[in-house]
Amino acid sequence: MTVTFFADGRILHNGVEVASEKMVDFWYLATAINSSHSDADLPGSKFTRNNANAGASQIGAGMSVDSSSGVWTFPSTGKYMIEVHLNNRANSGDNTYIGLKTTTNNSTYVLCKYFQSSSSGGSGNGHSGSGSYFIDVTDTSQVKVKFYPMSIQSGSYFEGKGSNTYIQSTFTFTRLSS
Repeated sequence: MTVTFFADGRILHNGVEVASEKMVDFWYLATAINSSHSDADLPGSKFTRNNANAGASQIGAGMSVDSSSGVWTFPSTGKYMIEVHLNNRANSGDNTYIGLKTTTNNSTYVLCKYFQSSSSGGSGNGHSGSGSYFIDVTDTSQVKVKFYPMSIQSGSYFEGKGSNTYIQSTFTFTRLSS
């Protein structure tokens, strides 16, 4: 049995990583996202790191997001799980999505995942949807993500915190390994 300790916190047991630097960062939509935001990159100013009702926001270094471009930067290389939970209100017949765009060259973004939070139904009905995406961040200056709301008709919206004391739509980034 061989156990190897590294200065960055990793521990290998017989060549298998059993402990690495942990990072969890929990964000939510601060305001509703409506048709005026549809089919454009969501600016970082729409997100807030969790600060609500004794909720924890982060473990470790945490993510950063550009307030205007909406480009998310990872704090270190590694494999991350991105989890999205969306609540929305939709017009009858509206299907709403938030897409996840990724880049590996900090330039060309590819739409790689749709998170759907509603299906056709009665006007104003509440819907929710969740999904995840596993990403390998090999270079923090090149591998980035953005969120891209799509197909939001007039009157439909993703629910944000707004004046409520509770949060609605959430985005969690978890570093699982190096």
